[in-house]
Amino acid sequence: MPVRFASFKEADPKKVEHLKTTFDNMYDQFLKRADTDVKSALTVPYLQESVWKQRYTRDIKKRISEILFALFDVLDVNDDGYLDEDEHR
Repeated sequence: MPVRFASFKEADPKKVEHLKTTFDNMYDQFLKRADTDVKSALTVPYLQESVWKQRYTRDIKKRISEILFALFDVLDVNDDGYLDEDEHR
């Protein structure tokens, strides 16, 4: 998903990199809690189990919040704190 945002001509490369890092951190969090011996790939059943285990933890809520803020930051190309119609392309 961060790669899609990187293709926007208005996207700030630093913001896109921050979004990518945030997604990577979330993936690592899911992978860490998954009950699998393979720690390089995450299948849907393991992802579901990992999310279920962490659904009430502060850490997972923090990660989701970080992703939403980073995503908003990439989409808000004029840095005014609002998403305007002309920013959605």
